[in-house]
Amino acid sequence: MQLDEFETKEYFSKHPQVYQGDWQNIARASLVWELFRHKYSPIKYVPDIKCPILFVAASEDCLCPVGQIYKAAKIAQQGQLLARDCTHFELYRGKLFEGIISEQVNFFRQHTGLANAPARITAAAGVRAIAKLAGIPENGKQTAAL
Repeated sequence: MQLDEFETKEYFSKHPQVYQGDWQNIARASLVWELFRHKYSPIKYVPDIKCPILFVAASEDCLCPVGQIYKAAKIAQQGQLLARDCTHFELYRGKLFEGIISEQVNFFRQHTGLANAPARITAAAGVRAIAKLAGIPENGKQTAAL
């Protein structure tokens, strides 16, 4: 999973030119994955997740294998796929980003019982709705596995 030149520029455009404390980025974040991928397979747990999951995929993503996202969405109990023809970092810019955020908010509202709520809801109401969806009662003790 090597970034091409365009994606590398997009990635580093979000970072300061000079890091505090003389920190240097000398290892890719994916190094941990490359070292331990034979021991870790999160996709095998996807079928066990009971709450709705929104998977967001970029068809030209060099960081997150799009095939794995499609597979996860297919095997999830309540999976929904939101795919766009773009790169990993293009998802986070301009109109494409605004559209994705809008769809994520709609997904959240639909699956938390807030679909007919006013456009502005309090953070506390959102947290309560997520907790209820996850099976966590008001006292904070989880009763259902995610």
